[in-house]
Amino acid sequence: MKNLLSIFCLLGMLTACNSNNNNNSTATGTSTETTTTEVASPDKEMGLKSVMYETETEMPAGMNYGSNKTTIYSDDYGKKSRTTSVMHMSYGGKSIDNTSNSLRLGDDIYSWSSAAKGGMRFKIDKDKFDPNSTDLTSLTEDMKKRINYKEEGTETIQGKECKVASFSSDNMSGKIWTWKGVPMQMQITMMGKTITTKVISIQENPSFPAGTFDVPAGIEFKEMNAAATAQK
Repeated sequence: MKNLLSIFCLLGMLTACNSNNNNNSTATGTSTETTTTEVASPDKEMGLKSVMYETETEMPAGMNYGSNKTTIYSDDYGKKSRTTSVMHMSYGGKSIDNTSNSLRLGDDIYSWSSAAKGGMRFKIDKDKFDPNSTDLTSLTEDMKKRINYKEEGTETIQGKECKVASFSSDNMSGKIWTWKGVPMQMQITMMGKTITTKVISIQENPSFPAGTFDVPAGIEFKEMNAAATAQK
């Protein structure tokens, strides 16, 4: 179960990150209340200056542990983003309701849980492949070979023509459908389980409330090594 929880956290981060990554990456979180993660952003020529969208994650076949919804806010072509994920899970007669948050400001990522007084802060390591913060649309040729990156053409998702790409690294493989830098749909397979995340609502170039991208006060952030979360 611990491994499954890790996958759900990864998905939340990947969704936000890819939305920020289409111009600069993102981070995510998980929870039952609300989680904040960063959003990936599209290229200025093709993407949206700002976007707000909500995603829903489908559990693996045969598993019905709960639900996970994430709201992503991205501005300045993904240079700053915030993700709020709400996760509810139940198993073995126990339930988990948690809210985590993540904020990206440039290459700095802040991650914290709504119920905690402490959090983590780290920088994105652009030299390592981390699906949580790597922009799959602007990889170097060397990195593409390392993760078996492949462009799969285009498909229409919710009336939007999306670019489709697949990748695989170590024990993980995935496929992502991107429209203007927004991951409209994403499938990640780990440990033989496939999790699908889909956008259920989207708002182009919205106005954000004051403080949306501010580092929260009253939380002590511990500096972390980004290499600990990245994969070679």
